[in-house]
Formats: sequence, structure tokens, C-alpha cells
Amino acid sequence: MDNDHADKLKKNTVEIVKVLNALSNETRLSVLSLLLDGEKQLKYLLEETGQSKNGLVNHLSTLIDTGIVERVSWGKYTITKDGAGYIRDIVDQYLSSEKFRSKRRKIDTSMYQWRTKKLNERIVSSPAEFKPSLFSYQGAVQGVLEARGKKVSLDEVIAVSGYGWITNAMKKHLCPSVPSAFHKEVWSAIHKSTENLGYKVNLISSGLFEWDEKQTPTEESVKNAEKQYQAAKQVIDNDRPLIMWGLPIPEYGIVNGYRGEEYIVSTYRRLIEQQDTPIHYTGLMAPGGLHCIDLTTLTMLDPKTVAIETLKLGYRLGVGDTPQIDAYTLGSEAYDVLAGNLKGEEFDENSHHGTGYTLACLMEAKWGLSEYLKKADTLLDVDLSDITSRYNELYLLLKKCHEEFPLGPGEMPPYKCEKVAGLLREGKKIESEALERIKEALTML
Repeated sequence: MDNDHADKLKKNTVEIVKVLNALSNETRLSVLSLLLDGEKQLKYLLEETGQSKNGLVNHLSTLIDTGIVERVSWGKYTITKDGAGYIRDIVDQYLSSEKFRSKRRKIDTSMYQWRTKKLNERIVSSPAEFKPSLFSYQGAVQGVLEARGKKVSLDEVIAVSGYGWITNAMKKHLCPSVPSAFHKEVWSAIHKSTENLGYKVNLISSGLFEWDEKQTPTEESVKNAEKQYQAAKQVIDNDRPLIMWGLPIPEYGIVNGYRGEEYIVSTYRRLIEQQDTPIHYTGLMAPGGLHCIDLTTLTMLDPKTVAIETLKLGYRLGVGDTPQIDAYTLGSEAYDVLAGNLKGEEFDENSHHGTGYTLACLMEAKWGLSEYLKKADTLLDVDLSDITSRYNELYLLLKKCHEEFPLGPGEMPPYKCEKVAGLLREGKKIESEALERIKEALTML
């Protein structure tokens, strides 16, 4: 400030203080902001400020006494030319002040951080919905394919992927791991054959995921989960849903997006009337290792070719001509193992659940084969009706087994175990005969 302004300030201190005092009140400034765009009735000012009538009249009197506001008529007020000048000068000066610029930097920083946080959220434009299936791989694959515009039936996913042709058993226990505990080469064959449903498969593996004695993920597992999360985000950013193992138990689920550090998912929970809440990227149960499946680009395959490839893979998986995990038996012999477990092991609280889940998945798998074979029969130059009939017979037999040991906890009475063991041995004979017919059919294709 120059000397001239200093001298003027000294000579007009009292009057300037009165003006500044009149303006140094939040309510009065609110009134002035309303008057800047024209005359206002007292009633309007009362409504906008929320003040009592006496309180507002007192504020207006202060502004009138200092020449900032004037009363135009009874109950109507306006801001004076001097008043408008004061307000504009004060506002302009404040907005150019260092204090305001510092505050604005803080606001802008906060807004940037908020936007960054909000932008760390993405949901694909066509979210996939987990489809009803007793084994989650089929439900997840069918859901993602449909979201990508490829309509396929559950029986097609079961048969074409190769999953339905597998019969598996744990050698010593009735364990719920049976429907998914396959050698990695078997899973590779399933993933490869899944491409015949319409999209190329990109398997994203991110390492092991294990828990320590405190039931929390190990340090290495957290790093692996973070690696998978970043990979999954890239797929979502490319507007594709993906299939993930371990959401939130050892089952497959669908990831439709991410928010913060969480996956936005569709899983089996929607089928049992549970809410599909977001899952933290470390909140997984993924025995065997973290992995997700990205269906990338369209594949254009002739249905007849697909049917032939399906029968070839089906025969190989059905007879167990594939690497196996030591603790499990895959192929027709698995029926004997399951039957033996029902009669030869000591049961615990998990036995009924393991039995019920294994039989349910097996039942659904063979149902899927019988339905798909009806369609394949119309595509191929060989008669598949006898094979179809045998798989339908097998499905109905396994349905009886499932009725004896439904999903969930329960008892394992000896008479039921004896009955189901007998049915399983009969099932082995039926499927073995069906596989022989497939072998014969393949020689004619």
C-alpha cells in the first residue's frame, strides 16, 4: 500500500470500520448475495436465509445504516451501488489472494484424490450373470458367454468343455473336492475345449494362495492376489467379464468389475438367495492356485466339427486316458472307488456333504451328456441314439443316488450306503458300455 492510501485509511478509519463491521457477518453476506441480482421482498429473504423476522430486520437495518442496502418500498430491499462495489471488490481481492489460492490448491488436490478413488471403479457394459449349475465352472462359463452375445445351453457347456465326461473319486475319502480335483493337464484340456463354445480362452495364472496358522493369507499369497487383481482389472478395463477360481470359496465365479480393492462379482450365492457382495482381492479360497479365465476373441467353428472333437475328448476323459492326481481315480474305475468309500471308510461330519455334492455334480454331468448327444446325433453321419439312451439311463440312476444323499449335512446309514454303492457299480457298467459305443462311432467319422 502506498503512502496516499495509508493517509486516506487514517482519515477514514471510523467510517471504514463501520462498513467492515457491517460486512463481517455471514448472514448479512448471504442477504447481499441474494440482492446482487435485483430487488427482493422481505418474505423471500426470510425464506432463503431461515432467519426470524426480527433478526433479519436487524441485519437489514445495519446494512441500511452503512449505505450498503436501501429500502425501495415497504417490505422490499435492494443493494446500493456502493454496496455492490464493496462486495465485488472484496470477492475479487479474495479470489486473487494467496490465502485463497492455497485453499484452492488443497481443494483441487482433495478433488483429484476423490476422483482418482472414484475412477478406481469399473463395471463392464454387459455384466454377466452366474447361471444355475451344480458345478460352478459351467455356470460361470455359460453366464460369461451369454454376456458376450453367445447363447449356449448348459448341456452344451457340460459336454463340449469336456467336464461332463469325467468321473472322479478320491481314493480314501468322500470329499467335496472331487468335482474339481483334476490334474492340470485335464484342466488344460477342458480350457482348450471350452474354446469350441465360441471364444478363445486365455488362462491367467498368478501363483499359489495359501493361509497361515492364523487363517490369514501368507505374505506371498497377498502378493500373488495383488498380481491377479491387476491382471483382472486390465480385462475389465477392456470391457470383458471374466471367470475366477475361489470366489469366495473353492468354486468358480464371475468378475464383472472392480471397486477400490474389491471384485464386483456374480457367484453361486445368487442361486441360494444370498447377496453377491463385493469380495476383497485377498478374500479368496483358491486351492491349487490363483487363476482366472478370459474369453477373448470369437471362434468360428462348424458344429459338426465341434461334435466330433467333443466325442474324441469325451472318450479320452471318460476312460481316464489322461494324467491323474495320485490321491484320486479318474475314469470308469472311479465308480468302484466311490462305492468302496461308502462301505469301507469311517464317516465324519463332512462325509454326507462330500457324498451329496459329488453325486449331484456327477448326476448333472451325465444329464448334460444325454441332452447334448441328442443334438450331436442330428449333426453326425453315425447313429448316437444308443449312446444317448445309455447316458440317460446313467443320469436316472445317479438321480436315485442323489435322492439318497442330497446336498447338505445328514446321516450315512449303512442301508443307504449299501444301496448307493450297488447303484454306482451298475453305473460303471452302463458308462463303460456307452464309451465302447463312442469308440466304435469314432471309427466311422
